[in-house]
This record gives sequence, structure tokens and C-alpha cells, in this order.
Amino acid sequence: MHLLGKDVWMANYLKMETKQAVLTLLKLNWSYRRIERELGVRRETISKYHQEEDSKAAKVAPGSEGEKRPEWPPGMRSLCDAHRELIDAKLEAGLTAKRIYQDLVFEHGFIGAYNSVKRYCRRRRQSTPEVYARVEVVPGQQMQVDFSRGAPTRLPGMDKYRRPHLFRAVLSYSRHSYEEVVWHQDLATFIGCFQRAFETFGGVVDVVTIDNLKAGVTNACFYDPEINPVFAAYASHTGFAVLPIRPKTPRLNGKVERGHGYAKSSALRGRKFESLEDQNRHLVWWNQNVARMRIHGTTKQQVWARFEQQEKGALHALPSTPFRLFRSGTRTVSPDGHVEVDRAFYSVPHQYLGLELRVDWDDHLVKIYRGQETVAVHPRTSAGRFQTEAQHLPEQKRYVHLKLERHLLKKAQAVGPEVLLWAEGALATRGVLAYRVLQGVLSLTRKHPAGVVNRACSTALHHGAFRYRTVAELCKRQQPEQKVLFTTEHELIRPLAEYEALLQGGACA
Repeated sequence: MHLLGKDVWMANYLKMETKQAVLTLLKLNWSYRRIERELGVRRETISKYHQEEDSKAAKVAPGSEGEKRPEWPPGMRSLCDAHRELIDAKLEAGLTAKRIYQDLVFEHGFIGAYNSVKRYCRRRRQSTPEVYARVEVVPGQQMQVDFSRGAPTRLPGMDKYRRPHLFRAVLSYSRHSYEEVVWHQDLATFIGCFQRAFETFGGVVDVVTIDNLKAGVTNACFYDPEINPVFAAYASHTGFAVLPIRPKTPRLNGKVERGHGYAKSSALRGRKFESLEDQNRHLVWWNQNVARMRIHGTTKQQVWARFEQQEKGALHALPSTPFRLFRSGTRTVSPDGHVEVDRAFYSVPHQYLGLELRVDWDDHLVKIYRGQETVAVHPRTSAGRFQTEAQHLPEQKRYVHLKLERHLLKKAQAVGPEVLLWAEGALATRGVLAYRVLQGVLSLTRKHPAGVVNRACSTALHHGAFRYRTVAELCKRQQPEQKVLFTTEHELIRPLAEYEALLQGGACA
């Protein structure tokens, strides 16, 4: 029998430290032979303890009365005490008890149980409570914003009730607030809530802290968050900076978080509303008569008086022009040098083929960017149409296209003035794709008189139709119907007099 020494065996049982080491290595799927080699314990003994561990009826919750605690040697409360500084450092770094246990086993040869590490970590957390520093700001510096749930409200045209989203903005210095319930948290609604809050306050703050809402933050990251480009443009236009809080730390937005609980308990709890407008009217009444009139527990001042006397004058003025809401997205430049927006197509310089570019658009303009560089700007056009600028084509192709364009316009002018006007409109609307359409319309003069094609182009131009099929159909409809004429005299046709004589002879007979 191979023994580590006299202290390994006592009354045919392993000492507790060695037993725990064996069980730990078994949990790590070590073989009996490897454990025997490392600890000097016979494989038969290892098998015995392995079977005893597997035959336990159920695991007992750590800390319960039935839990079988290890009998530590006198003077040692826990094997974790030897690693106190290391465990504290890992706890401070945010590691879990499971991760700390794994590091202790693999990196420091720890032979204790996981439950021991878990209990030790729990005690260390309780003995060192986290200290939070209160952050106070100067008047007009900061506003905190977040969403929660409003009171049950009847859905429009239905008998069902649903809790809408409660938008709340709180001025950090005075605690003056703005409340509004909405059905959606989309970007347009989000910006609209901001605008109405600033109008209610009568000005704009320096910094707005927001939770990582989808409408405001496209990628939540404490060190380098990505702000929604449309919301960032609104913030720049209005004059405030956006500061997202650290993900999963609502306490950093504590003033508005605490205010949500106050608004729910004081204004909305136990109430139901028949419409969104009813709930918003109630919130306005509650703010004017309750929320702003209270003495705040932290400042020990009336909220409205503190706002009027100390903060209102520190707010920046609202911009004189309204913000024009737009949409934003990314597009890949197609092989023909265009990007697609709402099924319409807009050209970019040929050197950007295949690249992914950012596109901002509203009802009037389409702006295309690469990073912060403006690549192209186009007026909006309808679905199916192209906006193409000649300078976006390569120089050699640009010359060929211009030469072909002049040639087609010259031929269109020869057919008629209305054909020329229609051709110019087609080029302006469809760009380079209009070249083939023009060739097709000019070929109609082989089947129809020039006047027919001219009138067809005039009608198509009046209706803004710049397709070959439309002009071809209009030409076809203008053709007069061909009348079938029957002749009465031919060498194969007998004279009618003979038929009359035959008929008379038959009648006499």
C-alpha cells in the first residue's frame, strides 16, 4: 500500500483535506490512476468515496441544517482564508463565485469545495457594502430621462386595456419633471416627447442622461456607445449632449428612476383611463397641483420655487427653427452605381461601388455619406425612378453617355417638339436607363407617322409617364380603324340582272 505518511490514514479513513481533494478531482473528471499518482491514495479507496458521493439521495442546500459541513482542523475556519486577498480582488473585479472557484483550483491548487468558496464570497460581499457617491449638479446642467409603465388605458376602438409607456424627464437640480404616456417607443415618438418636455420647461439643459433605449442608443457600451444618428442630429440641433448610462446600472439615473416610483404611487396607482388623452390630462393636473408643489425630501425646498428661482434662468433657449425628422440607414452601392431608398435609386461616384454607405432621407432630400464625408445629395423621387448625376460616372463612360444623349435628343427633335420634351423629361427622371427607352420610342416612327408619335409623347408627358410601353400603346390607340369595302363588280361575280331574271322565271313557273 502506497501512503503519503501516517497522517494520511486515521482509523482507515482519509483526512478531510485529502478526501475533499479526491472529490474535487473526481468532479474535474480525473481518472483514478491519475489521482493515485498525484495524491498517493489507492484506487480502491478513491472508488469507495466516489460511490458514496454518487449514492447520496439529494444535494442539501448550502447553509441548511442538513448540510454536511467539512470538519476543518483546529485553528482554520476555511481553506479560503489563505486566499483572502486574491478572492477580494476577484470579487472587486466582478467575478462570480463559480469563476473564482475555478481559478483557485486550476491556478492555485485549491482543494476545498465550491460551496465553501460560495459561502466565503457571500460573507465578504456582506462585510464590504458598496458605497455610492451622491452626484449633485448646477442649475440647467442635467436632465435625466427614462420610460416606465403607465396606468391601464383602453386601446382605441377596443374593450381591452393595456399599460402604455410612461415617459418622464426630470431636471436634476430642481427635480421639476415632465410626464407623458405614449403607445410606442419609436424614434419619432421619442424625439416628440423630448421636444414637448423642453417646451414645458421653457429651455434646454447642457446634458441629457438616458438609459440605453433602442430609439436613442443603437449599441450600448459604457466606453464608446453608439448614439442613433437621427437622435444625435436632434441633440445637436437642439443644443444638448447625450450621455448614456452604464448598461444594467439604473442607479446612475437615480433621480428619474426614483421619480417613476413616485409618479406611479402618487398619480397613477389604482386608476384606469378610457384614452391616452385622458391619462395625459390627468398627469398634467397632477404635476401642476401635486408634484411641483411638494417639498422635496433631498433638497428640502419646494420643487416649483427651486425651478423658478434658480434653474429656469439657467436653461438655454430653444432653437428658432424646428427639427426636420429624417430616417437613416446603410446601403450597399450596386454595380450600376446607385443606392436604393424606398424603391427609388440614387447615384454615387463610381469609386464607391460595392461599399456600404450611410443614407439619411426625408420627404425632400436624400443625403449619402461615407463616415462624416458627404458623398452625394439628391432630391427625392418616386418609386421606380432614378436620380443620376453624370459626374458620378467614370470619365470615359461619361463622354460616351453624353455623346449618345445628344444624339438621341437630336433625333427626338427631328420627330417633333413634344417628343423632345418627353425625351428630356425621361432623361431627368430615369437617368442612363432612359437611353434604351428613347431608342424604343424613336423606333415607333417606323410603324406610325411622326404626328401620331408626337401626340402620344404629349399625352405621356402630361401624365408623367416615361415608359416605352405607355407611348407605344398611345400610338396604337390613335390609328384609325380600317373599314372593309365590298365590291359588286368582278369577272367572277355574275351580274345582278341575271339573278333577277332567274328569280322572275322561277316565279312564273
